[in-house]
Amino acid sequence: MAELPHNYSLKRTAAGRLLCYHAPRQRPLSSSVSLHMNYRAIFLGILLVMGLSFVGGFAIGLAAGKAMFTSPRIMLAAGILNFFLTVIAFCISGVIARTQRFNNLAVIAVVCWLLSAPSIFLNPAFTFDAWLLSFIFIAIAMVAGCGLSRLLVPVSKTGASAG
Repeated sequence: MAELPHNYSLKRTAAGRLLCYHAPRQRPLSSSVSLHMNYRAIFLGILLVMGLSFVGGFAIGLAAGKAMFTSPRIMLAAGILNFFLTVIAFCISGVIARTQRFNNLAVIAVVCWLLSAPSIFLNPAFTFDAWLLSFIFIAIAMVAGCGLSRLLVPVSKTGASAG
């Protein structure tokens, strides 16, 4: 009897016939989970998110002047602008990443959140509790940016850019 390739198996039917069928190899659990990260895309994503956030805040602060800290409307406008710029930055980062998109964007979100920690010490109005809660808004912006990047660059049918 000829030797079968490693991914084929023989099976007997109830009637006694011998069948040859393709049996996909079983991968061990540890190797089936891929944690491949695109570090260049993560670095660029961190620069994009932090950079666009800084530019938006700087532009609003420059336009508003001293009224920035006294007017609730200007503070709200600054927050909304910062949120949308962050969504755009996450979208661009998702398009750059292409593979493992959600994982890369999650790393970017956590790193950017941690990098925003010095705001607690630099701005007396920004408390530790506000910093902790800011992760919710960063996570929402990350999910929205990931969704937009999937609309712009869809995941291929072959799974080459699953993410």
